[in-house]
Amino acid sequence: MSEKTDVATNAFRGISESDFIAEAEKNTGFTKNESIIPFTRILQALSPQLGNTPGAQPGMLLNVVSGKLTDGKEGMFIVPVAHQWNYTEWVARENGGGFVADWGDDEAGWQAKCEPEQRNAYKPITKDGNVIVKARHFFCFQLLGNNELERILLPFTGTGLKIARQWSSIMQSAPKIATSKGMIVPPYYYYVYRFYVEEVKNAQYRWFEPRVKLHTQDNKAVSIMDYAEGEEIFDYAKRTRDGLQSGALKAASQAEEAEASEDTF
Repeated sequence: MSEKTDVATNAFRGISESDFIAEAEKNTGFTKNESIIPFTRILQALSPQLGNTPGAQPGMLLNVVSGKLTDGKEGMFIVPVAHQWNYTEWVARENGGGFVADWGDDEAGWQAKCEPEQRNAYKPITKDGNVIVKARHFFCFQLLGNNELERILLPFTGTGLKIARQWSSIMQSAPKIATSKGMIVPPYYYYVYRFYVEEVKNAQYRWFEPRVKLHTQDNKAVSIMDYAEGEEIFDYAKRTRDGLQSGALKAASQAEEAEASEDTF
């Protein structure tokens, strides 16, 4: 796995493994805010990254931290680890645009800045004219092959919220497995999903929307246990989920990566 867990035979060379582990446990010096998970975005025709990312084309998937591109139609195989609502505040485009604040999942916080009739609007407007963008963030592993994976974050907003709801339904109705307590829906990170992009057109425009479906082979749902490193992925998913809940891990800052764009997918 990238964020590799396999140990090379010469990893310690002349150092004893016990000393190596003891020193590793003393690692310090990085703040919680530096343990970030990068956004993956669908590039659209007007995405600012098209002009500064070599090889970028509309419909591709872009890791905004590494700059790595993935063919959107082919898509990627992913494992969902956790999900949460996220609210961000922006200056309206007609007023020049720009990032104002990341409210995280604090719905009451941004609602306090809105008139009552705006609090349940599709895109609420604050009393000072800013726009609130509602999003659902899915923290995932992208399975890269060769025993490697990468932590990513998929943000859904606007029309993409419908896809997020569909995905949530798929996860909640995923095939059950037999246990000593009967048939249960396994942890969300047990199954593998295919995330890909589909082109949508109307008379004037074309754009790209996300799609998610359960990955199957021979009419059977594919799980992480179908991978040689499945137990490692399971354990790593647990630790990543706990890190997100404790705040030790976080998403890349919207202010840093969005560059005054309020669009996700």
